[in-house]
Amino acid sequence: MPSGIDVFVLISGSFSIVATVPLIYLATRSVWDARELKRVQLEVAGLVEEVHEIQREIHHDQRTAKTEILETKGERRARRPGDAASPPAAGSSGVQPHRRRTLSSAL
Repeated sequence: MPSGIDVFVLISGSFSIVATVPLIYLATRSVWDARELKRVQLEVAGLVEEVHEIQREIHHDQRTAKTEILETKGERRARRPGDAASPPAAGSSGVQPHRRRTLSSAL
């Protein structure tokens, strides 16, 4: 007949083994999730870089369009008969500089 201590050791050991199974599953699952998160982070970083590139292209196109508009306005003013006014200088186009809006002013 087994003693009380032997039964206790057998039951507590069995419980410990059974209790580690979910912990092993959770550890394995967290490794899978970490790999998936890293993949998503790399994909987001690539998309952010693409957005920055598109923003740079848009900014360049806007500046080019603004310059062309100002040149066209100057040519139209120069072609007007009887108008002695000279085309506006590059810095005095009458266009207000862009102000960045803050969150409080946007609301």
